[in-house]
Amino acid sequence: MHLDDDALERAQRNADHAEARRLLTTTGIRGADSLISVSKYWCAIDALQLDVSVDAWRDAWCSAALTKQAAAVLEEAVVSREDAMYILMQYIRPIFRAQNKAVWEDEAPSWTSTHAVQGHMPLGCHNVLAWLMTRLGPVWDEAWPLVLPPIMTWLDSSMPQAKIYGACTAYLLVRYAPRTLLSQAGLDRLLGTSLTRMLSFMTDAQDGPMIFSAALQARLAIIARRPVDDQFDGQCTLFSESVLTALSYCAPASSSTYAARPSDPSRTATLSSPRLQQVLAYTACTWAASLFRRMGDPCLRFWNAWMDWTCAWLQNALSASPRPRRPVTEMVDELVEHGHLERSSPRMPDQEAMLELLRSLHACTEATRALVDLAKEARVDHAPLPQRPPGLSTWSARLLTASCQCIIRLEDLSLDEALSTPLLTSLRALCDTLLEVEPALGASLVALAPTRLGGLTQKMPRDIQAS
Repeated sequence: MHLDDDALERAQRNADHAEARRLLTTTGIRGADSLISVSKYWCAIDALQLDVSVDAWRDAWCSAALTKQAAAVLEEAVVSREDAMYILMQYIRPIFRAQNKAVWEDEAPSWTSTHAVQGHMPLGCHNVLAWLMTRLGPVWDEAWPLVLPPIMTWLDSSMPQAKIYGACTAYLLVRYAPRTLLSQAGLDRLLGTSLTRMLSFMTDAQDGPMIFSAALQARLAIIARRPVDDQFDGQCTLFSESVLTALSYCAPASSSTYAARPSDPSRTATLSSPRLQQVLAYTACTWAASLFRRMGDPCLRFWNAWMDWTCAWLQNALSASPRPRRPVTEMVDELVEHGHLERSSPRMPDQEAMLELLRSLHACTEATRALVDLAKEARVDHAPLPQRPPGLSTWSARLLTASCQCIIRLEDLSLDEALSTPLLTSLRALCDTLLEVEPALGASLVALAPTRLGGLTQKMPRDIQAS
């Protein structure tokens, strides 16, 4: 009987899962081989604790139930020095040699194999190394020469998935290794350089957002281990090299309704795909909000750069006329045949395609709110300078106008409430904050669109409302 490669791979995977389930149902784990087999199902990406969704980048071959069960079992596992060094020497090290020599006997169970069945790496080896680093403890001084080569191999790989593995394991190394080891051995500088190069892959069509997030989280971990006086400069450099660089790829026209059409399969480059730019903008803005809160008032040095992009993104948001939900010819035929349009007729996928655009707009608005709140609380102490929050007087009118335009356009689209409500709520909260600083602007906006923007008068002083 002949079996194709796919059938053999499925059979191998089913055997691995069956063996894993058997091991996971045992009351305890003893021996390095068992630790290897179970930790393959430990999810390294979850350890990053990212603000963005990582579901699309989890190991496709590993179910969530097995991951959860493996984590519970490994929580109780005891790792001795001998077990740790055995895993590194006999399992991890041979994988990353120039020639991968077989170190297991033929009669060994399949789950101990180092055969490269996923690209150039055996299934789950990154999870094994990632979990082991959380348990090295006093063994770090002896183990780090064995831990570093796999991480550098992944970071310098041309494969996006391997780079994600490298960033995950680099983050755990920085988090769990002793601070003195990082500085004395130069690991922080070495990893930081590779992670910086990794950011150039943020425009990858499939894995760009995850590469961006994983590299940024790992670099933040490196910055957090530095002396306090050096941390802020590192955060500013990171914000410029990551967030502002990512936003430079996101053209304002990509936030229009026209750009919300189902993506063209032929457009696989970020520079030519509005959809990919929306996803990258969402990821960058989500991280921007986190970095603003982390840095505090000093992040206002990026005020003009951020407002320039944000105002352009919001001004173009939802600006083009929406496409019909259904083809015009189909609706004409239905009117001729039935005399009316069937409400149950299938919709074009525009509302579903709008999701990425709305997510990017919501993340942009939330990050802008965080920055505006910081600017609002900042105070000028020197008399010659204007006694008002710095920068707000320059950008308030443009930002408020763009936000109100976005509110009106979003309401006109008549999208499902589940899609539009979070963005509407965030935009109105941003407008309320701006009106507290520049209340006179609200009167002009309401005069132009009294029925659509009348609710904004609630934040104005009584004398302006009366006028």
